[in-house]
Amino acid sequence: CVRFLASVCMAATFASALSDSAQRAVEPPEELRRALSLKALLQGEYKPLAPFIGANYARRNRVMGRAALVAGNLRDASLLPLLQKVAESEASPAREHAAWATQRIMAGDREARPEG
Repeated sequence: CVRFLASVCMAATFASALSDSAQRAVEPPEELRRALSLKALLQGEYKPLAPFIGANYARRNRVMGRAALVAGNLRDASLLPLLQKVAESEASPAREHAAWATQRIMAGDREARPEG
């Protein structure tokens, strides 16, 4: 679990490389950017991640669960329909993580709205 999350984080934050004495930003490959799309991951499109994280870590339920955690931490309300679908239809832990993410996003919406 921790090793998978670390590998996804490393791939997602593929940020910089050393050149001479200065550090410069490096853009991740387009294939990696597409593979890390939360919308795609929450829809079960996990296979494009396999070349980057390994086939043992690129498992549908595992990837969807981690994507749900990221969506919840980002509090991205545009992902609510996908998260609700995962929470209703997928197996644990994806289902549980999607339910948590949905609650977190909904709570964030309530906090952001003024009372009145």
